[in-house]
Amino acid sequence: MRSIAITQDAKGRIVVDGYTLTFKQARFCEEYVSNGNVINEAVIKAGYSKSSPSVVNSMGLENLNKPACKAYIAELQQRFRQTADHRVATIEERRNLLTQWIYSDDVRYNDKLKALDILNKMDAAYEQRIKMDTTINNPVQSLTTEELRKLIDNKPD
Repeated sequence: MRSIAITQDAKGRIVVDGYTLTFKQARFCEEYVSNGNVINEAVIKAGYSKSSPSVVNSMGLENLNKPACKAYIAELQQRFRQTADHRVATIEERRNLLTQWIYSDDVRYNDKLKALDILNKMDAAYEQRIKMDTTINNPVQSLTTEELRKLIDNKPD
């Protein structure tokens, strides 16, 4: 496959091999790739007239046949595949990788301990213990019920 030059001009428009795509053409290409290659939906989201389904379909097919649009779509699909390949590992994948490191003979002992520590943190295995002194200094604590009643009865208003 030959190399395609895709740049932006001073006004921010996409330029493919010297051909400047209109805003609607570029948006069509981007929508077409992002929605799984649905032509009609891409045409409508790009802002083309949606007067009738046949007009929408013909606009989409016209754009798909333009060499600059084809090239831009191919580039966008390539970028999409690359980003899909560089996805973030799930929790389960990370847990499995750390477990493999713990049992591997090729991993240093300190790295195994670190992997074990990370797994413990992921699973909330570390219990935080807090000791609290709940003694409250209560001056009437040692008084009997009778003494408390006398205090209440003798209280000035």
